[in-house]
Amino acid sequence: MNHTQYLPTQDAVQRLLLGLINRNLNVKRNPSIPWIPKTQSGMMAEYVRDDKSLWALWIMDLQLAGGIGSALTLIPTDSLGNAMKTGRLTQDMTDNMHEIFNIASSVFNREDIQHLRLDAVHMLPGTLPEKAAALLAKPPQRLDLELTIAGYGDGRMSLLSL
Repeated sequence: MNHTQYLPTQDAVQRLLLGLINRNLNVKRNPSIPWIPKTQSGMMAEYVRDDKSLWALWIMDLQLAGGIGSALTLIPTDSLGNAMKTGRLTQDMTDNMHEIFNIASSVFNREDIQHLRLDAVHMLPGTLPEKAAALLAKPPQRLDLELTIAGYGDGRMSLLSL
């Protein structure tokens, strides 16, 4: 088995999210996004290998996490608007995003590479574990995207991997 991982493609991310939220979704590449977890609002997922070593991060700004988390179970857009005004996702939006991050581990997995699984989800702003902060600061591989979800707005995300 190959001990390297690969970074999912833009198409793989789009197919995954379309399959989950079943809404029109526009995805485009974005310049590298500087993430500052102590001050920016959003959500971040940590993915680990079978030996529990950190291998990838999936980070979204609050607008995108709220939009995807709302679209999954058709949470009304006024609830999303209220969450954006307060800067805090509802529990349903947060729970939905946790489920999406869990399912999203599939875009990292192939038969010829080590299995990755969701290990932790963090609300931002916040303090990150040391290894996650190090990967966020200097990711060897990255995919930065901007997404627009029909009826639920837009936002930015990054996939970061060793």
